[in-house]
Amino acid sequence: MIAFIVAILEVVLRALLPAVVAASKSTAEDGARQPALRARLRARVRSSWGRNSRTPIIALLVGLILVAGATGCGLRTVYVHSGEPVRIRETVRMAKVWVLDAAGVAVPAQMDLLEGWYCLPDTDPPMGRDPTAPAERTDPMKTFNDAAGRTWTLALTLGSAMAIKDKLGMDLLRPEVGFPGPEDPPLLTRLGTDEMLLGEVVCSLLEGQCEAQKTTPAEVRAAFDGAALLAAQEAFYAELVDFFRSRGQPHRARAVEAQMEMIRAAVKLIETRIEAIDVDETIRGVMSGSSPEPSASTPEP
Repeated sequence: MIAFIVAILEVVLRALLPAVVAASKSTAEDGARQPALRARLRARVRSSWGRNSRTPIIALLVGLILVAGATGCGLRTVYVHSGEPVRIRETVRMAKVWVLDAAGVAVPAQMDLLEGWYCLPDTDPPMGRDPTAPAERTDPMKTFNDAAGRTWTLALTLGSAMAIKDKLGMDLLRPEVGFPGPEDPPLLTRLGTDEMLLGEVVCSLLEGQCEAQKTTPAEVRAAFDGAALLAAQEAFYAELVDFFRSRGQPHRARAVEAQMEMIRAAVKLIETRIEAIDVDETIRGVMSGSSPEPSASTPEP
């Protein structure tokens, strides 16, 4: 039965891998335009520097407080009021900035801020959430109960992913990569079909909570019956999906969701085939030395 599920998952996930890899490759696209923001910031620059200031504008999300400039042999300090624009004196190479992609989603990028451009904070942003702010996770915490009635919380972070990599040698942040080697089935497939491996990952994620629960890792493992492992598996997959979505990697989130759907479909198919077996007829066939024909309700493989 397990081999059957593994075969189904491996075939389908390997078919999904090209899409996952393609989503990770470099692409080029036109960024979203922001005419209202551009007009508002241009007006701010012109009001301070004159109407002939028509060079490009960069809106910064940090306030400029103090600028020091040297003229002649003395040092002259000019205090710039909050919100006032300044002009870049020397090109800044590969500055880290936020840009909007074609869909209007803020993505981190690098670009040259050229001499002569203007910088100023946008002190009058439009109503609504700042598009450059990191995605907020409003999803509920992923929890489950073990056989002893203890409640555990599964949380995937960079720190926990690094700890898993150090301990088990797997990269949870790249679930489409083969494990344990690149030629092996994807890590996502292994976690869906190897319950021992899944249990090790889940228990490793819970180790930091053992002290608060006044228990040991060995006692945690002992409290993982079938129901607890199923609940932990669902919580783990849900946490993976939410992590990748909040990380801005919808292709990986969708791959995890697809695996969850495939596991449910494969289990349902197996249950249907088992329920369609006529046990008495099968026993009589074995006793007589012949195998029974598949019943009409049992689909041919």
